[in-house]
Amino acid sequence: MVYDLLVKIIRKHFYVMSYEKYKNVNSTSYMERFVAKHPLLKPELIVVNDQPFGFKKVNRRYTSLEKYPIFIDLEYSEDEDGEKYIDSFDLYSESKIRIRDHLSDILQLSRYYSKYILLERVKRFHDPSFHVFLIYSKLNEIFLEEYFEHDVEEGILSEDELTHLFDAHFTSLIQFIRLFDDVVTKGKPLDSLTHLNIPE
Repeated sequence: MVYDLLVKIIRKHFYVMSYEKYKNVNSTSYMERFVAKHPLLKPELIVVNDQPFGFKKVNRRYTSLEKYPIFIDLEYSEDEDGEKYIDSFDLYSESKIRIRDHLSDILQLSRYYSKYILLERVKRFHDPSFHVFLIYSKLNEIFLEEYFEHDVEEGILSEDELTHLFDAHFTSLIQFIRLFDDVVTKGKPLDSLTHLNIPE
C-alpha cells in the first residue's frame, strides 16, 4: 500500500523521463530508478477541436532547470502475496555549476528549507568557481527511521497523513530547486523572489 501510494505521488509531482527496474536474482528484492525533470519543464499539450495537435514549447525562463535532473531510487522486497515493502528510498538532484557570488543567499535558502532539504557542495581545488551541488530530500532519512507499512497497518498513521508527508517533501524539493536556480543561474537576490514560500 505504501509503495503504491509513493509511486503514484512521484508520478503526480515530477516529470518522469525514464524508468528502470532491476531484480536481484538471489532474492525477492527489486530496485526501481526514476529519472525526472522539474515539473515546470513538462510540455503542455495543444488541443485543437478536441484533438491533440502537439506540444507547446517550454517557457524560456524555465529552461535553466534542465541543469537539475532529479533521481529517485526505490528498493523494495515482495512477499508471496505480491505485497511490496520498501527497504530504502533516495530522492536527490545534482547540478554542476560555476558560481562566484550568492553563497550567502544559498546558505539562507538552505536554512529556510532545512526541515525538508539537505544541501551539499563539492568544490574543485584547481577551479574554485566550479561547484557540484547535491540537493537531497530529508524524506530519505525518514524512510531509514520509520517503517510506514507497520504504522499504517497498526492505525498509527493514516493514508491521508502519509500522502501529506510525501506531498510536503516533494513540493519542497521542487520549490527549492526553482529558487536555487533563480539565485545561482539567474543571479536574482533571494529577497527579491516573489515566489519564495518558506515551508513551515
